[in-house]
Amino acid sequence: MQSAGYLNFFDGSLLDRGSVGVYWSNTQFDSDYGRYLSISNSGSSYMYGNDKASGFSVRCLSD
Repeated sequence: MQSAGYLNFFDGSLLDRGSVGVYWSNTQFDSDYGRYLSISNSGSSYMYGNDKASGFSVRCLSD
């Protein structure tokens, strides 16, 4: 599967497709900021928060 990349907050351009996947979590900080998971093709990953207006992907998962 190819990494989804993400949409640039300022102009909507697609960034880092194929090298970084950035996916929203169902956890939020507040009404404006949500948590996301970033996974790079090199294997590094981290969770952080960002403005909900950012164009990150959503993936449905089941237990």
